[in-house]
Amino acid sequence: MFRRTVLGVLVVSAFVWGSDAFAGNVELFTYYPTPDGQYTTSNSTSSSTFATTGGQNVYLGYSQTSVTTDAALPVGSQVLQSVGPSATFDSDLFLTGTIVQDDWTPVNAVGGANPTFLHAWVNYDATYNTAGYFRDKNGIVYLKGLVKSGAVSTGVTAGVPDGAIFQLPVGYRPEKQQIRVVMTNANVEGRCDIDTNGYVIAMEGSSSWFSLDGVTFRAKGY
Repeated sequence: MFRRTVLGVLVVSAFVWGSDAFAGNVELFTYYPTPDGQYTTSNSTSSSTFATTGGQNVYLGYSQTSVTTDAALPVGSQVLQSVGPSATFDSDLFLTGTIVQDDWTPVNAVGGANPTFLHAWVNYDATYNTAGYFRDKNGIVYLKGLVKSGAVSTGVTAGVPDGAIFQLPVGYRPEKQQIRVVMTNANVEGRCDIDTNGYVIAMEGSSSWFSLDGVTFRAKGY
């Protein structure tokens, strides 16, 4: 379920400032996608620390009384920079290490812990992406896969959409129902909905093949 993405250099441009208004708050501002992007601003409203554990993880926002020790930091941490609550700090931090990212979760044909295909949908063949999903650190859910042979329908039976391909688990579902345009057989545009119960639904298009590649949305709670 996990893979490690090796980073050459992660550049963090940080501006840290102090205030008593919101003690302990740390805000990061960056362009998409994170964490591989460049952080342009970091605002800290209390004593804050930038620290790393053996190049594997970067910690931001730990308060401490000295630069070298802090019981709250994991064993083996190396403090990169400590900033007091009234200090102003503006510089670049160059960090190397690895970032753990969720891998694709496949959709199973039958049984198992992962979601299973519904309404006779199956993967197209080994030439194309198999159906799956993952969520990045920003809460964006990505779908993939070329599927076929299932039901395309706007109906609902016993609370389950008739065109449902599979159901995403809690934590991977949108706050509001999403509508996406996808490609289907014979260059026919299809409609794929993701509802608040996590059902990925073939609403319109051809069941000869139905593509989920490129479908993204933000999960509820992010």
